[in-house]
Amino acid sequence: AQIAGNHPLLTVMVKGNAYGHGLLPSSRAFVQAGADWLAVHELDEIEQLRAAGIAAPVYCVARRAFTSGVRMPSSWQVSTGRNFLPIHRKM
Repeated sequence: AQIAGNHPLLTVMVKGNAYGHGLLPSSRAFVQAGADWLAVHELDEIEQLRAAGIAAPVYCVARRAFTSGVRMPSSWQVSTGRNFLPIHRKM
């Protein structure tokens, strides 16, 4: 608890088709099991999650997400690189 605090959040990496396990089925299973965040590498993975109705907050690790010019709806709760910590899960 001293390192993570009293309420650590669980982020599950599902990039690359969830390492061959399927982006959507894996993401649904992780969220249902209690994952707080999903992490992806590509912006199109975020689009796939949202199109499938998966609304969990998403962290995108791709550096190009900073400079791609893609504007994502604020309701998507997407964070990239440097601004990961200030974004919080809606309760």
